[in-house]
Amino acid sequence: MAYTVARKGNLYIARHGQTTSNVERYFNLDEEELNEQGWKDAHQLAHGFRDVPLDKVVTSDRLRAIQTSEPLVKMRSLEHKIISDLREHDNGSLTGKPYPEGMDGPAAQHFLLRADTIFGGESNAATYERAVRVREQFKEYHDEDILMITHSTFGIFLSLALDDRDFRDSNFVQKTGMYDLSHLLKNVQHWHYQVTPDKKFGRIERQQTV
Repeated sequence: MAYTVARKGNLYIARHGQTTSNVERYFNLDEEELNEQGWKDAHQLAHGFRDVPLDKVVTSDRLRAIQTSEPLVKMRSLEHKIISDLREHDNGSLTGKPYPEGMDGPAAQHFLLRADTIFGGESNAATYERAVRVREQFKEYHDEDILMITHSTFGIFLSLALDDRDFRDSNFVQKTGMYDLSHLLKNVQHWHYQVTPDKKFGRIERQQTV
């Protein structure tokens, strides 16, 4: 992967490496380690960003996100900052439970978003509020290049916030009641944004795989 970066203010947003729950199709545990493939993913991410200008790596406080950052942080001696607001959407009583029968990952995402607080987890509104806080915080990093490692469901809300779209946007919540998940990241895929001089986020590339 090669980027020609004209100026500072680049924000790369990646999903963590693979975990067992990603493979066995259950709603992830709060503290879950990378599996063997997940560590390969983390090294793949490090290799892909070996020559990309970066000032720091920022992750959620969840172990799988921190572990994904480790090969790159070590290889390049980068600053690592933890921001708890980047953690995954709280699934409530669904945490650690199998996906409903017949559902793959995207279908489970639809199920989770439509359920909202039925299972005692975090509301969609609260998750979006966290995403907006992250967006506002990162406006202050307009003179730095940063790789952010986060999670799949939270990444959906973060992409909406960075694109200045509300989670109740009619183009996101479609007439069928389903959700537009075209911006759902797979393991270690990433987006590339730039903070503009007026502190807006412009999307440069989406869903790139290193």
